[in-house]
Amino acid sequence: TEAYLSEIISARIKHILEQIKQELDRRRLLDLPGGIVLIGGNAILPGMVELAQEVFGVRVKLYVPNQVGIRNPAFAHVIRLSEFAGQLTEVNLLAQGAI
Repeated sequence: TEAYLSEIISARIKHILEQIKQELDRRRLLDLPGGIVLIGGNAILPGMVELAQEVFGVRVKLYVPNQVGIRNPAFAHVIRLSEFAGQLTEVNLLAQGAI
């Protein structure tokens, strides 16, 4: 049923978030100001922001791109990578190729 599936997904996501929290704690990254910004398709699951706030204990917000036609967090990483790639110069590309 839908309720059973929802319980399974919720438990798995909480487990994943707890593993992420352990790594963020280890690196002391949760002490940084600003909180956490969720992007990607899973970020729009109902209750995701609230669950992340519960697990991480910091402010969590959902990022929604403001480009017309793609106002969906699932596209956020693709948009940002495209913007980043567009800003690379030939020197950057050569330097990365040498590494």
